[in-house]
Amino acid sequence: MSDWRRHASLVGALAVLLLALGPVTARAQEKEGQEQQCNLTGTDVTQKAEDMLGEATKAESDSAAASKYQGAMRLITVALNSNAKDPAALWLKGRAQVGLRNYASADSALEQFVALKPGCATLAQNLRQQAWVNLYNTGIRDYQGGKDTAAMAAFDTANIILKDPRSLNNAALLHQRLGDMDRAADIYRTAIETGGDTTQVRAATINLAELLKTQGKQEASFKVYRDYLSEHPQAVLPRINLAVGMAQAGQKDSAQAIMTSVLERQDLSYDDLANLGTGLLQIQDYASAEEAFKRAHKANPYAREGLVDLVQAAMGAGDFKTAAAAGDSLLDHYPYDKGAYRAVAQSLDRLGNKQAVQARLKTMQSLPLEFTDLSLVQQGQAYVVQGQVAGGTASGSKVQIPFTFYGADGSTVAQKAVTIDVPQGNAQGQFQFQVQSDQPIVGFTYGKATSAS
Repeated sequence: MSDWRRHASLVGALAVLLLALGPVTARAQEKEGQEQQCNLTGTDVTQKAEDMLGEATKAESDSAAASKYQGAMRLITVALNSNAKDPAALWLKGRAQVGLRNYASADSALEQFVALKPGCATLAQNLRQQAWVNLYNTGIRDYQGGKDTAAMAAFDTANIILKDPRSLNNAALLHQRLGDMDRAADIYRTAIETGGDTTQVRAATINLAELLKTQGKQEASFKVYRDYLSEHPQAVLPRINLAVGMAQAGQKDSAQAIMTSVLERQDLSYDDLANLGTGLLQIQDYASAEEAFKRAHKANPYAREGLVDLVQAAMGAGDFKTAAAAGDSLLDHYPYDKGAYRAVAQSLDRLGNKQAVQARLKTMQSLPLEFTDLSLVQQGQAYVVQGQVAGGTASGSKVQIPFTFYGADGSTVAQKAVTIDVPQGNAQGQFQFQVQSDQPIVGFTYGKATSAS
């Protein structure tokens, strides 16, 4: 769908996209020092089990390791039959069961261990963390390989050994994608209750509230947002989503009051203002949306989406002079955007400037190629430009286009000349490339094409 007709769901931008999280690592701590702090003492039986666990970690194959873990478990069972509250035996059971991938049993043993030895909580937490990292990264790899069901199982298992909002959100998102909405909702609730990373808790809140809304549970959705806002009164996006939901439920006056109160704030970031403008578009308050997008563009002049949205809002508000000016500014930065040409031409037509309309349309017809829906996505220190490219007067040839990337202060932080095989005729193809930058990138522009042959 073209940028010019979209009214994107706000929650879409906040969904916990698995690829964005990526693999993680755990910070190991000195086990010997922790055991001294824990003051664990064992018996001859638990010492033999400890030795077998050490051998399991050095085994040359999975089957050999499993055999050692099973041997250790037989000794641990003997120790626990003698004393069911032996902390050393419970600690070793947790380790052995992790090795055997019996995570529910490992979780139970570690809970009993910490209850008996509260001073050893960090030791148990480190074991949980290491097991969680392995399962989490397995889930990421499965997801990246297109194995959604396997990825979901890995995240579900990770959540047994350690409740972390990242794996909880990922599991919930996959349950939701695969159609188990009630299970997804329960996991989102667990992520919220677990706390921790505020970004993940906010994502879980938004995903849960929007899921409930799709199920027709409007009041339950509103309660999720209100509960979150009572703890985070300055949060912007949940408040906007709440207002949009209320407007859709017929509570337009209350929704408008919420939006107005947010628009009056002077502490909003570019993202806040862009989300606010999108919410205002959804409730069809085009004049306020235009104001929000004007402020967003001022906050970040190099965000293409901000200019696109400003043109859309100004047209909706009947402010065709602003729409035409913003559209021309858009074309200065992104000269092969036919959607912008059409929007400018339409605005100029409404202003009665027929000559200018014909000039814009003539230029549009002579473009060597067309870009649509170009966006900038951050992936670690890499920034990906992606969208679609279609043929124009340079159909079937190679061209080179210079791209410039900007930091928050407007300085140039990266440049790249990109060679493009322009599709034949009316065909359209995917367009994507990436740049690396140690400095944050907030937007980009591109220049005119030159022959690459």
